[in-house]
Amino acid sequence: MARKKIIAGNWKMNMTPSEAVKLVETLKPLVVNDEVDVVFCVPAIDIVPVVEAAKGTNIQVGAENMYFEEKGAYTGEISPAMLVDAGVKYVVLGHSERREYFGETNEDVNKKILKAFEHGITPIMCCGETLTQREQGVTMDFIRQQVKVGFQGVTADQAKTRDGPFLPRTRRSDRLFPRRIFRAGRGAGAFRLVGPQKEKGGEKTLIFPIFAIFVFMKKALIPSFVLFASAAALLLAGCIKMPKTGGEEPEGPEGPDNPDFPPPAEYIYPFGDEPRRVTAEVTLTFDPGTDLSGVQIEIPPLKYNKSLLVLLTQDDCKQAAFSTTWAAINGRPLSDTYFYTAAHLRGGDMPPDTYSFGKTLGSTDGTGREVRFAFATTISPEWEYMDAEATVKPGYTDNYYRFFMQKGLMWGDVAEMLSYGVGIAFHDMNTPSVDLPDSILKHYGLAQQIILDRLSGRGCKMLAEPDGNKTYVTAAQDYDPIQTIFVQSGGEKLRPFAVEGDLTKKILERGFWQPKAIPGVIEAQLARPVAEREAVNIGAHGTDRSWSEMLLWLNNTCGKDGEDCLWMPAPEEYFEYNYLRRHAEVTCRVAENTLTLTVNLPGGLYFYYPSLTLNVSGADPSACTAVESGETVTGLSWGPGEKAGDATEVLAINIDCRHALAEHAEHFVKVYEADPTAANRADARYFVAMLKESDRKQELLKRIK
Repeated sequence: MARKKIIAGNWKMNMTPSEAVKLVETLKPLVVNDEVDVVFCVPAIDIVPVVEAAKGTNIQVGAENMYFEEKGAYTGEISPAMLVDAGVKYVVLGHSERREYFGETNEDVNKKILKAFEHGITPIMCCGETLTQREQGVTMDFIRQQVKVGFQGVTADQAKTRDGPFLPRTRRSDRLFPRRIFRAGRGAGAFRLVGPQKEKGGEKTLIFPIFAIFVFMKKALIPSFVLFASAAALLLAGCIKMPKTGGEEPEGPEGPDNPDFPPPAEYIYPFGDEPRRVTAEVTLTFDPGTDLSGVQIEIPPLKYNKSLLVLLTQDDCKQAAFSTTWAAINGRPLSDTYFYTAAHLRGGDMPPDTYSFGKTLGSTDGTGREVRFAFATTISPEWEYMDAEATVKPGYTDNYYRFFMQKGLMWGDVAEMLSYGVGIAFHDMNTPSVDLPDSILKHYGLAQQIILDRLSGRGCKMLAEPDGNKTYVTAAQDYDPIQTIFVQSGGEKLRPFAVEGDLTKKILERGFWQPKAIPGVIEAQLARPVAEREAVNIGAHGTDRSWSEMLLWLNNTCGKDGEDCLWMPAPEEYFEYNYLRRHAEVTCRVAENTLTLTVNLPGGLYFYYPSLTLNVSGADPSACTAVESGETVTGLSWGPGEKAGDATEVLAINIDCRHALAEHAEHFVKVYEADPTAANRADARYFVAMLKESDRKQELLKRIK
């Protein structure tokens, strides 16, 4: 039997219930056809009245979206049972607008398709490529991946509807029509049907069923339906664009996707070139006659001789890790309503409601040099949403869809944060077998390879246990690259002044406090003797103003604008520091009034923080007149200090042996030169300040006006 044709179209966010009923009454006599089913996929609020108005006709009613859970605390969503009870037979899933504006992924679409079949609802899956993907020749690969993931778990019986197979909708109208424009009228009811075209006004060639042409038309244009009906029946899908009332979208400097405003190229530190083992040499010169016979060298429990360790790990690969947590720390714009990406920031495209603390947040290295707070974000390398690209529209104010919260971080966001010392961690793996260690172990390897490919050879060595699932921990114990493990419960409390060993594979417990409770937690630790203090090891999910204000409080109370007793590095930086403290070899050689230190730093797999604080005791710190270093030391600061806990006076030497630190600093100087904002100037000065004294450092400082 020949397959019965279906003409389906979604109404988007148009038509009030009363308007919807009037339109159905107008269209009913025009769509009578026993050989064709007509499906109106309408806004949720229109479903019940449209179902009632369409009774006794060949018009079926569909929904424009559906959630994949049966019920629960999912404000604003609609369950399949609700749709069935309302009389819905079809549902549009995976629409390009849902993917672009609301961050829906192929995995989300798959969950929705399976749930629709469970409830007897016929899913209409949307899939298709962008113009860029078409020009790159990856159209079918891209669609094949959408269909493959979208149909995972769908049985052969489910994939048949009525008397023919169910097929996903794809955009192939260009095979039937040459590139041309059909005009159905003027004004608000006018539409254009086009083949693949240059991306204009920020819109890509999207996947809209051809029937959408008819359901939006004004009453005076309804007869045009007959003209298009036969063509519509032949098409699987078309490409529709609705001009705004009163004219076209702006195309000048204020318009979206203007080529005059290309976002700057992404940058990432060359992590893959970092040497595994470094030997550093530092020479200290003292006043003549200084007694150096009793000199001792010690690596303190916390870098910069701080007395309190605070760690923060943000779970679920949240976009807020960049636009709230990272932004607050680094003096960037904040928003209570919207979210932005690294591409938006580089492109000068910000939400309309931004505010700023007017300063960066951190502590100092004990010599007055700023050390900004850092944290770790979990990432989801196996999910395709990280591959998304932000829509950058500087000056475009007609809408702010591009600042709606996306599914999660993009790779560009992660690369940007890594440049500021933020760390990364494994979290969820893309496997249904989350109770099988072998499956998770396999996916650790798959995820690691993606990370290495996308982040310039930068690997991941940290796990932040998801949802209290201990299977992830079991698998991590068997996966050598994971060396530090943070859990929600059942782990050890980290006491940095009482640590034994290098913490490899140690399971450390985090606390998931509300931000308003964290000051109390910190004050309780500060009230304890230094030797007994626990690290304040914070776990977070989404972050907002309450979190950024907590970080501001931390800066003003315990950081550089307060007591300056705090070290807040990325958790993996602390892990590396403690590892080096245990395994580094320090030898000293005295010759008259000079003391030469040779420090062997044995790095491990995926180590990226070859830096230490060295405390020199047994000599008068004020007698030291100069500190010089060999080529492997790229960052250096020094000065009088005190050991945390007993106030013993020492000469503190901070060394940094990252191989590309100078090139890293120069990158930020170039960013400032290209866009001399106050924030870019602060960044340039911050990274140049990390360098040891040299002619190159002075040249870079001269470039920062």
